Amino acid sequence: MARLDTAAVELVKEIEQFLYYEAQLLDDRDFETWLGLLSDDIRYWMPTRFNQGRRQRRDSSDDSELAHFDDDWPTLERRVKRLRTAFAWAEQPPTRTRRIIGNIRVAPADADRFAVRSNFICYANRLESETHIWAGERSDVLRRDSDSWLICDRTIRLDQSVVLANCISLLF
Repeated sequence: MARLDTAAVELVKEIEQFLYYEAQLLDDRDFETWLGLLSDDIRYWMPTRFNQGRRQRRDSSDDSELAHFDDDWPTLERRVKRLRTAFAWAEQPPTRTRRIIGNIRVAPADADRFAVRSNFICYANRLESETHIWAGERSDVLRRDSDSWLICDRTIRLDQSVVLANCISLLF
């Protein structure tokens, strides 16, 4: 395995801290600030997963198939606004979450963007007995924006092929 130079190590640390900050915003339900971390042209996509045989080459839906969601910035903004209303029944009372982000891998994507893959576990609890654990991988494209980062693209791949929750009201 090749050793990273000091600049590369610092870049990875910076991106890790950005992802931890993002997780904190989501756990703190500071969705409006979280929206500020997204680029105007973001694609925020969660394909469905399916069980595969050993000979199948893929285990999730593609662009032409059904996804749990396939959002852009205006759609995410509407979702955030709705979370603040009484009409978001799945969030009355609000879900308590704790996100753990790990195994962060960073690679250059092009001149000013980086491909970042990370694993996540999101513990979610609502009411007395409604508990879900979401686990999976996120594939992001990040772009530097002055002194911070913007998420330009996010694909969320859940490890579970069957979602047992009544709905997916969380942001990943």
